[in-house]
Amino acid sequence: MKLLIMSLILSFSAFAEQPKFKVEIDVESNQATSDILFVVDNSGSMHSIQQTIGQLGGYFLNQIFAVDFNITAISTDEADTYSSYVLDRRIPNPSSRLHEMITSFGVNGSANERPFTTLVRFYNSPEGSDFFREGSSKEIIIITDEDDQSLESLEFMNKFTADHKMTVNSIALKAPSFDCSLNRGAYSEKIITLTRYTGGNFIDLCSNEEELITGLKELGIKIAKRSNILQSPSMPIELYVLPENVVIDTVKIYYGSQIIPRGLLKTGWVYDEAEHKILFGKKIQLTSQPEDTKLTIEFEI
Repeated sequence: MKLLIMSLILSFSAFAEQPKFKVEIDVESNQATSDILFVVDNSGSMHSIQQTIGQLGGYFLNQIFAVDFNITAISTDEADTYSSYVLDRRIPNPSSRLHEMITSFGVNGSANERPFTTLVRFYNSPEGSDFFREGSSKEIIIITDEDDQSLESLEFMNKFTADHKMTVNSIALKAPSFDCSLNRGAYSEKIITLTRYTGGNFIDLCSNEEELITGLKELGIKIAKRSNILQSPSMPIELYVLPENVVIDTVKIYYGSQIIPRGLLKTGWVYDEAEHKILFGKKIQLTSQPEDTKLTIEFEI
């Protein structure tokens, strides 16, 4: 990370003997990031649904290109494998690749759709550890025309998604659909309940094409917003060396209106007297401040 000391200001007061120093350091904002996992029903009734969502996926992607996103997919079949690649905005023809990803599992999977099980299994796998990045928003998009049939309870999934800061979105059925072309007697009750619990978006599979496009656009917009909510500035330095003759009790460190407290090993700063160093905690979380706000260190000698 580029570090630039913008100014070193030396001033003298008519009423004070000690010169005062002020150091200002640039703070960079983190790029908004989002890791998006599609959980795709690959049972026998899903061919037309996979094709439709895959073909319309570009409307979704167009809303998230300002975000550093990763996308991959798993199926709802416990016996199936994960997608063989990760899609990001640097890959050519992302819309066609997303279509390929969504349809890659085919429709020969189990009729016992278990998206909760496969989500938990993927998250705890080496592949999941590699996919989900620290600090990224975690977005799950379940595509199915049935309800979840996993052994994991809804209560378990509520806690699991909360613990891992996941938002579950769903493209599913909100009611038995005898009045639409899918003609299904089942609906996605548990999946929709989890979607609402996590604050995600729901798109009804019985929607017409125009409504599906609108829903996919809105889903992309919301995911982009959620990733930006998690975006925060990061500490630009881990330590700062002070002059040997510093008056340590005069040191003040702040970022705009946020005071960085002394004496807190993890979330503040401490002074290494032997080395004359300020050591910053690794868990300092800088707050949102006006653009071009600097990390400021003031002290007297």
